[in-house]
Amino acid sequence: MSDVAVLMIDMQNGYLAEDGLRDALGWPPIVRLNEVVAECAALLAAARDAGIPVIYSRQVSSSAGESW
Repeated sequence: MSDVAVLMIDMQNGYLAEDGLRDALGWPPIVRLNEVVAECAALLAAARDAGIPVIYSRQVSSSAGESW
């Protein structure tokens, strides 16, 4: 087994979407958003093509807003 893997950390639609929510919450803009997403997609495709495992993390919140 290889010691190599790709870790994809917190690529969340709610965080990355350009739907006005970021502005409403006062969050700063993501610089080069489209380029960052494209680079991540290319990295994932290359890892899959090479048989490298891809591990994703995600934030899970309760209905009360607590993060786990």
